[in-house]
Amino acid sequence: MDGRIFRRLKMAEYIPQRLGIIIDNLPGPTESIIAREIELLEQMGYSICIFVLHGNGHSKYRLGLNARTFFEKTNISGLVLDGLAAIPTLARNYPSGLIAGAASFFRMLYHSRTRGKLCRGLFQALHIAGSFALDGEITNLFSFYSDHTAAVTLLVSRFSGVDFNFNATARDITRQDRHELLEKLRHARFVTVQATYYKNYLQLLGEFSTPVYIFCHGIDLEKFPLPRRFRQPAPPYRMLTVAEINGQQDFEFILQGLTLLQREKVNFIYTVIGAGPQKNLLQAMVDHYGLQSRVILKEKIKQDELFEEYLGSDVFIFIGKTAEDGSMDDIPDVLLESMAVGLPVVTAPHGAIPELIENEETGILLEENKPEKLADACLLLLEDDITRELIVIKGRLKVESRYNIATRIAEFVEICEENDLLA
Repeated sequence: MDGRIFRRLKMAEYIPQRLGIIIDNLPGPTESIIAREIELLEQMGYSICIFVLHGNGHSKYRLGLNARTFFEKTNISGLVLDGLAAIPTLARNYPSGLIAGAASFFRMLYHSRTRGKLCRGLFQALHIAGSFALDGEITNLFSFYSDHTAAVTLLVSRFSGVDFNFNATARDITRQDRHELLEKLRHARFVTVQATYYKNYLQLLGEFSTPVYIFCHGIDLEKFPLPRRFRQPAPPYRMLTVAEINGQQDFEFILQGLTLLQREKVNFIYTVIGAGPQKNLLQAMVDHYGLQSRVILKEKIKQDELFEEYLGSDVFIFIGKTAEDGSMDDIPDVLLESMAVGLPVVTAPHGAIPELIENEETGILLEENKPEKLADACLLLLEDDITRELIVIKGRLKVESRYNIATRIAEFVEICEENDLLA
């Protein structure tokens, strides 16, 4: 057990902490990172209250070990009545907070791209603040995302005076209005992002004094062990991409590179696992480049099946790009998972990926956007055993040192304590 976790366990009986986490929906069983983070926080002595804004109260799936879960009403009339009923309590006990929350709401509403959803969130925030935050039921608020859940978390914080912080994911911060995001940034106690790239992005948005910390969620390495024996590539070589097919992967570039391998008589199979609105377009590109016999398209699969796909592949290819709506991804979990199990990665310097992949150290980072460079990188990993094994070893070590979820959660708690939260 990590030393920091052990220290928190020893202190747990003396420090009754109540962390309120606001989420939009209950994540599915396959979205294990959030569930694992909540479990680790509980193991470190924190009592967790989860507020689900749009979830199904009848769902059998629950987060955490002993976390209490509260489902906000989904029908408009019940939601509005709950929110209005909380106003007298808030006005009597924390009138300045009621004014501050209303001011934040109208500032966000003016710039919001989802005003109806934000209005709904206003009544949810009033209810949570009046029913739970004011009476000491929660001592700190947190949102895993900087989207609508962070807006509701901000409003609960303003109405009740309970500090809040949130994690800003790349997709959220690149898609929402700058002024709405700045409102959240200016009132949070602190903010976490996945990489330096996105910290710099936030600091260019406008003036705010809230500290921003680098906090990579990481993966659960117990679920992604390094095999005892490295896979030895042999024809037909197996290449793999796991991604949503939504315009944030440059599949045309990948297919162009694979076409060059086919011309060189390289025997390979390329598998794409994922779903999304552009799957038909991807199939059309496969047909256009004459790769029908080389490319396999699969829907999303279970985690244990995905693990077997990693183990049965020789090269993992991930070429990200900015989508038409301007959204980008954080450091993808699939890269961390591939590196963890010894599957070498070929990728491009998009977004924060260069913070994970050092060229010919922890993977292959394409320096030029040319298909022949992709083909050369794949051949290097397939044919040069020494380079491949060094990359596999260094890649695993980097994931262990910087992206292990257990140690990252301990660092998150230290950030909270540095800001006089959860301490």
